[in-house]
Amino acid sequence: MLDHLLDIKNGFLSTILSFISAIFCTIFMYKYGKTKDNKWFVYTAYVFAPHLLIDTCLNLYIGFNETKEFILHHILSIIFICWGIVSKFGIENIPYMLYSSLQFETSTIFLNIRKWIIKYLKFVEENKEQMDSNPTLTSIIKCINPINELLFVSTFIYYRIYKFGYLVLFNSDTYVKLFDGNRFGYINRLIILLIYILYFLNLYWFGLILKSVFKITCNMFKNNTDLNLDPELLLIEKLKTQILSARSDLVN
Repeated sequence: MLDHLLDIKNGFLSTILSFISAIFCTIFMYKYGKTKDNKWFVYTAYVFAPHLLIDTCLNLYIGFNETKEFILHHILSIIFICWGIVSKFGIENIPYMLYSSLQFETSTIFLNIRKWIIKYLKFVEENKEQMDSNPTLTSIIKCINPINELLFVSTFIYYRIYKFGYLVLFNSDTYVKLFDGNRFGYINRLIILLIYILYFLNLYWFGLILKSVFKITCNMFKNNTDLNLDPELLLIEKLKTQILSARSDLVN
C-alpha cells in the first residue's frame, strides 16, 4: 500500500501538499479577517506560491490532459499572487479581492480529505482478498464520508461561488478601484479577464460536483433496488406464490 501511495502519478503527494497549504491559507485568512493586517497576505504567499509551483510540476508529470484544469487554476493563482501581493497593488487597493479568493482554500481542505477517502475505500475494495483490512476503520471512514461531502459542497458553494460572486465579481467597487488611475491599467484589464476565467472554472467544477452527487444518489437507489432483488427474497416470494396457488386449487 505504501508503494501505491508514494507513486507520484497516484496524486497522493499532490493532495498532501495541497492539504497543508490549504490549512495555512485558511488560518492566515482567518487572522487577516480578525486583524486586517496585510502581513497575513505575505505569509500566505510564502506558503501558497511554492505549493502552486511544485504542484504544477507534479501535475505536468502526471499528464497535462488529465490535470489541465488544475494547471490553469495554479497559473491564475500565481498571477494573482504576483499582481496582488508581490506588486502590493492588490493588498493596498483591493484587499477584499485577495481575501475572498484565498478563502477558496477552505473547500480545498475537504476536497483533499474526499480524495483520500475515495482512494482508501477503492484500495480496500480492490485488495480485500490480499490484505487484512480493518473493518472498524473502514466503517468509521464510511461514516465520516457523508459529513465531509456536506462540508466540501457547502464551503465550495459559499466561498467559490456565492461570496466571490457578490464580493468581487458583481461588486462595482472592484472595477472602480481597478481603473482608478493609470497604475497597472493594462494589467488590471487582464486581471478582470482572469477573474472571470477563475469564476467560470469554479462553475465548471461545481457542475462536476452536481454530476457526482447525482451519480451517488442514483447508485443509492440502485443499491436499494438490488436489495429488493435479493435471490433469497425472490425465492421466498416464489414459494409464497406457489403455496397460495396450491391452496386456491384445493379450495376449488
